[in-house]
Amino acid sequence: MQDTVEIFCPYCGEPNEIFIDYSGGNPQSYEEDCQICCQPWEVRVELMENQANVTVSKSNE
Repeated sequence: MQDTVEIFCPYCGEPNEIFIDYSGGNPQSYEEDCQICCQPWEVRVELMENQANVTVSKSNE
């Protein structure tokens, strides 16, 4: 199962939509680039009862 979540870039503050892969295990941590300013973020996903708790932070923070 995949879903999308809207998050805000920790660099430019613009909204971005990312995919959450519920089959990817728990917890998940990966790097993704902002769709607007191209800066890298660290994405952390914790899955709880078909809901995703998503946090993003500046990469290397």
